[in-house]
Amino acid sequence: MFKVGYHEGLVDASVWLAVQDKKAHNKRIPNNANANHSWLTGFLKCGHCGYHLEIHYYDNAKSGKRYRYLRDSGAYRKEGCVKKFLKTRPEEVESAVEQAMRDRIDQLVIAKRSADAPDADTEALRVEIIKIDEEIRKLMKKLGDADTVLFEYIQNTVNELHEQKAAL
Repeated sequence: MFKVGYHEGLVDASVWLAVQDKKAHNKRIPNNANANHSWLTGFLKCGHCGYHLEIHYYDNAKSGKRYRYLRDSGAYRKEGCVKKFLKTRPEEVESAVEQAMRDRIDQLVIAKRSADAPDADTEALRVEIIKIDEEIRKLMKKLGDADTVLFEYIQNTVNELHEQKAAL
């Protein structure tokens, strides 16, 4: 599955791939093993009536082969449709659409930006700043219950922490 966008991805590639890997290991839903699907299911419509096309199977007892074909769901509606079965095989449609998508993607020019890996020193400084901010928040919460001596002590400590943060 792929999606072409003209912007940077909203989800980091490593996270996206991890989620896709997890999804690939999900168990199949019971009673869905014999479902008649194509990756184009929901996109294929009849040119005459506009109803969706379904994938159906035909098992040939002599050869032991199983054939897929497209059936018009509009043929079984009240109004009916002139087309019941299509001569075009699902494999032909899938390969034609896939090739058209590949050709279109090859034509696109997508702006890419290389993501810089976070520097270890920068990350360490960022973590230190977060710790200082947390300490300042804790001290600020205690100001309401502080007397004059404690208030002055908290004020001095906050000033020192603020200077450390500015230096970082």
